Amino acid sequence: MDDAVAEDALAREKATRLAGALAAEARAAQSKGNVEQAVVLFRQAAQLIPDSSEAHEELAQAFSTLVMGMPRTPTSLRMIWPRT
Repeated sequence: MDDAVAEDALAREKATRLAGALAAEARAAQSKGNVEQAVVLFRQAAQLIPDSSEAHEELAQAFSTLVMGMPRTPTSLRMIWPRT
């Protein structure tokens, strides 16, 4: 049982580190004006750590920025938010 707990903790730590790297990359993309790429990366980070309010907040802000600045067509949204 202790091995399973340790493995779970390691998996969570790995996911947290990867999500942090993705979020940093997303912030860099956003600062360069590539909001679509930022949304994709923030979404990946939020999926890795679904209980992180910060990850979801950053995703929501980037998505809001994207939606406010693009034509509202279903095709354009599917490009950055594919069905899973």
